[in-house]
Amino acid sequence: MKRIGIVGAGFISGSHAAGAKLSGRLEVAGFQSRTRASAEAKAKQYGGKVYDTLEEMIADPTVDIIDICAPSHLHEELGMKVLNAGKALLLEKPIARDKESAQALVRKAREGGVPFMVTQSLRFMPAYIAIKKAVDEGRLGKVKTAVAARLGQAPNWGDGWYLDPEKSGGVLFNLTLHDYDFLRSVFGPVSSVYGVGVKNRRGGYEDVIGSVNFASGVKAVVDGSLEMTPGYPFTMRMRIDGTEGVVEYSYIGGVNLDDHAKESLLLYKEGRPPETLAMEGEDAFANLMGYFVGCIEKGAPTTLCMPEEMVEVIDILNGIRQSLETGEAVRL
Repeated sequence: MKRIGIVGAGFISGSHAAGAKLSGRLEVAGFQSRTRASAEAKAKQYGGKVYDTLEEMIADPTVDIIDICAPSHLHEELGMKVLNAGKALLLEKPIARDKESAQALVRKAREGGVPFMVTQSLRFMPAYIAIKKAVDEGRLGKVKTAVAARLGQAPNWGDGWYLDPEKSGGVLFNLTLHDYDFLRSVFGPVSSVYGVGVKNRRGGYEDVIGSVNFASGVKAVVDGSLEMTPGYPFTMRMRIDGTEGVVEYSYIGGVNLDDHAKESLLLYKEGRPPETLAMEGEDAFANLMGYFVGCIEKGAPTTLCMPEEMVEVIDILNGIRQSLETGEAVRL
């Protein structure tokens, strides 16, 4: 069984640690955080030791994989340290804020032959696995349009970096990135994008609607907000409309992600009652962790979530951000 060291001790690190244990293929070696007390609390909950520095974790020969769950603006710096050391790297999204930085990480991993994957968890979420399967099997016929939404209030975790647009990148890079990435994984390369949105009092875009034209001809719209009115539940939606059917997913939770959400996944076909699609598999992070370990053990590429595709996703997001500022469509 391989051992994973987790950098960061905020909300998402707990999801990663729980997924690692649930996968049955990873042991949590420990945590490292800027706040030692937070790392100690996570180690007490999930096991493992506390590392004082990333360098100490990298130097531990019993740590096989390092998982970066630190704030977004630190991803490139910390990820590059891990890759330079030749350790297998899992990196929370976003891979980076700009295309050049994302390309530098991918290039370093490829040059060094280091296993590297970005934790685009939506690709491994049971509902979205089922959606992609329905599309790939042709159950919708020829896909025409897709509509996604990811809506909520600002998260109640973190030390404030999430609300700083210079550090987080706003709703595009820390929320709807998931939807743009999933749609890219299903429908392929993007030819052009357009965005409309509203800046908040901190100067960041936290309400953005983006439209995407895929080279395949599919059209998509993604609605995202981190400033819904207090009391609005965290909501995810995905609808894909084809010539022979429609698949629709709905998730309505609490203020933030919780265990009491209501969700449904339905396939609509002419002349039939709605069909509930099975959401197979474990927790998204358990699926993701198990998959990455399997790829490492086989010496195989992470074809379900290639780092090169993450570079394209960053290009999409920056294209939408450019469109927000110029008011014009952006070709990629």
